[in-house]
Amino acid sequence: MGTFEIRDKFYLDGKPFKIISGAIHYFRVVPEYWRERMEKLKALGLNTVETYIPWNMHEQKKGEFCFEGILDICAFVKTAQELGLYVILRPSPYICAEWEFGGLPAWLLAEDGMRLRCSYPPFIKHVKEYYEKLLPLLVPLLIDNGGPVIVMQVENEYGGEIPFDAVSGLPKSGKGSAHGFGMQSAQAFSDKIGGSLGCYCEEGVFHIMIYAKFQGDFL
Repeated sequence: MGTFEIRDKFYLDGKPFKIISGAIHYFRVVPEYWRERMEKLKALGLNTVETYIPWNMHEQKKGEFCFEGILDICAFVKTAQELGLYVILRPSPYICAEWEFGGLPAWLLAEDGMRLRCSYPPFIKHVKEYYEKLLPLLVPLLIDNGGPVIVMQVENEYGGEIPFDAVSGLPKSGKGSAHGFGMQSAQAFSDKIGGSLGCYCEEGVFHIMIYAKFQGDFL
């Protein structure tokens, strides 16, 4: 087992660590090519691979889940570990990623009055039911449990057009849900409200959570 901490900088097993990461989206690459693509990533000098997890691929129909074949996220992460790579996971609900509906399942729109990416209870209920299937698969892969996953991002790209309760409500729900499944890795939330990069720690829930607030051309 290992440890990953965020203090004044990143620390891996108590020593300063620089994340040099590149993206390979497992759901866009057939499994037969995963290892080869990761080997190329590592040959470029990168030490970490990052991927989104698209909800609308894993639950294309309500209540019917698939984590096999090209959707076998566990096999993808284990392949990275075999190659000595660390992993950053970005498991939705919304991923953007130039992916249909930002990774949200289209069946959400079949419900009258549905509100997305906010603390609307019916939406949160669907997220929770999805996480009840997804997160138990990821827990053994966390660095705390001997896996390569050092950071996970909850949600993605909150902008000024999103109601504030989306920013304040969903992370709150995410904290409660993820903690219930044993998620102890660093959890990252990002939005575009404000203009500073800040950190928030909650002892006993996660090691640390990052609220990265970007503005203008910061990136």
